[in-house]
Amino acid sequence: MDKLFFGADAKKRIGVERWVFAEYGELGDNLHFHFKAKSPIEPVFFCAIANLLWSNLDNLTASAKYNEITPTIDAVKSARYVTKGTKHFYFDEIGFKASHRNNTNIDVENYQNIQQAKRIQNRFSFPKIIEAMDSVIQQAANAERNMKIRQTKAVASGAQ
Repeated sequence: MDKLFFGADAKKRIGVERWVFAEYGELGDNLHFHFKAKSPIEPVFFCAIANLLWSNLDNLTASAKYNEITPTIDAVKSARYVTKGTKHFYFDEIGFKASHRNNTNIDVENYQNIQQAKRIQNRFSFPKIIEAMDSVIQQAANAERNMKIRQTKAVASGAQ
């Protein structure tokens, strides 16, 4: 991800700022990851590219249609969700190693240039990017709808 967005500067430890959290599921048999990232480009486009990168990482990862990498709708609820599995262990070594903070304050707009666009275009076809963007938009709409349903149920049950 870092090389795609920041080119050769990724070797200088400049990258997408991200916080990764491993989760093992309720029964402890479903290792999967949640992450929060500071988008270096327009958020929906970033999520589409992140979805494509993740889905092409391994044949065991889900396709971009089924990943749920979407822009944050509610920061507090999102933070609770991505960290919910961390209460079961003391140190998340996998998440820690996959997380990244830049050592300096960089202006990501300096990297939004023709070289970045070419790196993305060389990695993914235009139809794949459009398909991934459509998936992100649909997943975000579903997430927002589900959040409203849960909120309505909580109010109706007196939990909120």
